[in-house]
Amino acid sequence: MSIERISTWYWKLPAYDRKLPLVIVDGREYTPNQIYDEVRRGTRLGEKLQRSVELGAAGLTNGAKIWELAKKRLITKLREIPVTVKTYLLGKPEITSEEMIRDIETEGFFGKSLIEAEIEQMKALMEV
Repeated sequence: MSIERISTWYWKLPAYDRKLPLVIVDGREYTPNQIYDEVRRGTRLGEKLQRSVELGAAGLTNGAKIWELAKKRLITKLREIPVTVKTYLLGKPEITSEEMIRDIETEGFFGKSLIEAEIEQMKALMEV
């Protein structure tokens, strides 16, 4: 993959998602901002990150770590952009960001559904 393809991938990502961790390399989490910077600078780390991006959704293979990364991304989103969701599925008329965060942290039924959806979103973001 060339710098042009990484650049195209990077600029297609929503601006908000560029600052959230998306890739795990050598046990560390990296945001698209960090990936783009390392690849542009031509570092050895940039080469590893580029290979990870090249793999796309297939690069998100470590289930436990990806699960935890998805939880972290969701919690960050809910803390930065609080929401209240109207729902009758949980026996309540609405659920707040804080309640969602608790359910994500404890991996309750609703929290697991949100985590699974976030993993799918992460896979879509990895497509070059």
